[in-house]
Amino acid sequence: MEITPLISEDFLVLQDDATLSELIGKMKQYEKHSALVFRKGKYVGIVEKKKMMRSRVDATEAKINSFIQKTPVISEHEDIISVAYLMYQSNL
Repeated sequence: MEITPLISEDFLVLQDDATLSELIGKMKQYEKHSALVFRKGKYVGIVEKKKMMRSRVDATEAKINSFIQKTPVISEHEDIISVAYLMYQSNL
């Protein structure tokens, strides 16, 4: 079975130089728990709300770079079993 029907296109997109406060504000505004991060149009990784909330940094000064979790990029036609195994290997 392909993962195509499971893919969501409803996500936040931020540049890697954004501040934590900017990210938190957008997450609250759009009621999201994670955001995709890009650098010069190229995918870098994902930032999750739970990881940010555990840290004790100044959100107005800190950049999201230190909170980016690298994730593999896969095809939308990938088999669900291979995606599950890849997620397991990546600790997602």
